[in-house]
Amino acid sequence: SLVVWLSITPLIMKTFFLYLFFATSTTSYDFYKIKVKNFNSCQEALEANTKISYDDGVMYKGKRIFMYYCKTKDGQWVETTM
Repeated sequence: SLVVWLSITPLIMKTFFLYLFFATSTTSYDFYKIKVKNFNSCQEALEANTKISYDDGVMYKGKRIFMYYCKTKDGQWVETTM
């Protein structure tokens, strides 16, 4: 008989901070720190909180985002993709 073993990992919704970086001039930048809840990955939080298009890239509140990352309140990195 054929036995199929499935390893099911429950999806754990996390609360963490999404950091979105944007340029303020040619030599400086600033960032938004957004508390996000109920997401499984940083990528998922990014897609839900920003507008992403081929022409404009990643946009948040009218600003083009050039870098992002996520960390927990304890400073641990959050997984970028699922």
